[in-house]
Amino acid sequence: MRIDLDRSLRTPRDSGWARSVVPNLNLFSVQPLCSRCFCGGKDAANTHHRDTENTEVAQRRSIAPSRYSEMVLTVFLCGAMAFLTSCQLTRRAAVSTATPTPTPSPTLVTPRLPYPKGFVNDYANVFDDKTKTRLEALLTKLRDKSNIEFAVATVDTTKGESIFNYSLGVAREWGVGPKDTSQGGGMLLMLAIKDRKWHLQVSRTLEADLPNDVCKELGDQSEELYKKGDYGGGVEKYVAALIKRLEEQRKFNLNG
Repeated sequence: MRIDLDRSLRTPRDSGWARSVVPNLNLFSVQPLCSRCFCGGKDAANTHHRDTENTEVAQRRSIAPSRYSEMVLTVFLCGAMAFLTSCQLTRRAAVSTATPTPTPSPTLVTPRLPYPKGFVNDYANVFDDKTKTRLEALLTKLRDKSNIEFAVATVDTTKGESIFNYSLGVAREWGVGPKDTSQGGGMLLMLAIKDRKWHLQVSRTLEADLPNDVCKELGDQSEELYKKGDYGGGVEKYVAALIKRLEEQRKFNLNG
């Protein structure tokens, strides 16, 4: 509801609703007269004049508190608005000057070996060129015929990491095996020359065809060649035995 402050500050003479403006002054009630009021003449006139002055003074006194209340209310509202504005500016300044929380940078994992350039990656330099060429041609043929990717890698050492974890990490980093493993698979033969260890990683799609005991049995046949330092000959013998096993299990002929 809208309050008309101008109308509320009018005197009873300016408005026709003096009772609502000054409810404490009963201007329309009958007041008892003093004994001098019956005398008439000058005393009666003076008495009437004093009553009129008293009424005006009382009206002014009743209006004064209203003006004072209005001033107090105005000062309070101005103070409240100034306070709210100050709070908003303080919050904005705090937000603008706040130091952002540093985000930790992602940890970069260094690959164990460089990305392969083919199926045969001899980082230990134990294969001659002819052995590399024969192995590369044989493994490429295997991929084209059966969708099986067979990688061979040699290193000097795994630097304290187990040959199993090292070869598994390299196989995952290189992504050995086709994307669609429904009809193929992947294998990685890893030799650590100075550690005198080797391991064959087989994808799950080939585990039924190449169980652990079969892989070990076929791999042990090449150890005599490894002991003689003929790593190329030992790897070629092991790869040929594994391919023959896959041909039997998966019913394909690499030379057919």
